[in-house]
Amino acid sequence: MTNKQRILQMVERWPEDITYDQALYHVCVLRAIDEGLKDIEAGRTTDHDEVFDELERRCDEEESQAALVRSSQKRPGSAAKGDRGAGRTKNGQVVRKPPKKVRK
Repeated sequence: MTNKQRILQMVERWPEDITYDQALYHVCVLRAIDEGLKDIEAGRTTDHDEVFDELERRCDEEESQAALVRSSQKRPGSAAKGDRGAGRTKNGQVVRKPPKKVRK
């Protein structure tokens, strides 16, 4: 079956009120499927277990990097409690002094 025949067969199954975006999406999906089938015929495939082993290895690497980042961002225990900033209470509210009265 030629590409034109496949496209025409697909178009015949579309509803009458299909949008351009939906039509283009379906054509792109059909092209991606054809490319995938050609890859299979050419032997350009990866075993399912190999893919998941690679994903697991990458996740482990990312988790170890994230742990390093988290450990480098921790504050020392005494500074975290004592360092609230000027004019702040324990709950983070700003404490302001009442305005000074100015005599004229």
